[in-house]
Order: sequence, then C-alpha cells, then structure tokens
Amino acid sequence: MPYPSRPVLEPLAPFKYDLKNGYNPFQLHRFDAFVAEQYAAGLSLRQVAELTGRTQTAVRRSLDRTGVPRRGRGAEPLGEREA
Repeated sequence: MPYPSRPVLEPLAPFKYDLKNGYNPFQLHRFDAFVAEQYAAGLSLRQVAELTGRTQTAVRRSLDRTGVPRRGRGAEPLGEREA
C-alpha cells in the first residue's frame, strides 16, 4: 500500500509576488524576520521555504544572516527509555 503524498504548502500572499533575485531592503528584512520567527516556532526548513516560495538554501542563508542556530537533522530524540 503506497503512502499518501505529503501536502505541499502554498506561498503566503506577502511573499507570492516578491522578487526572487535583487531583493529590495524591505523585502529582505521582512523575509528574514518571517523565517527566523517561523523556524523558532518549530517549522522545518522545507515548510518555511514552501510558505515563502523560496528554496531551502535561501532559508538557510536567511537563518545564517539573522544568527538563528539551525537544528540538527532528523526527529527530536526521545528521552531515555525506562526499564
């Protein structure tokens, strides 16, 4: 039995028509602030990228510009198992 495909998020209205290259300072600041806020709230790089209509690389660079530390790969480790 195949797994259902994951839903793909649509870009949000404020980012839908932004220039992808040659940002103006307002767009860049708005993008960086949104990325930092959503990533800190627990969204993944992939989810933030889909919501902004950018690539995951653009989101990573935004996090680096704002100084937000990136999480490790994979799911959160579970606590120690109780015996």
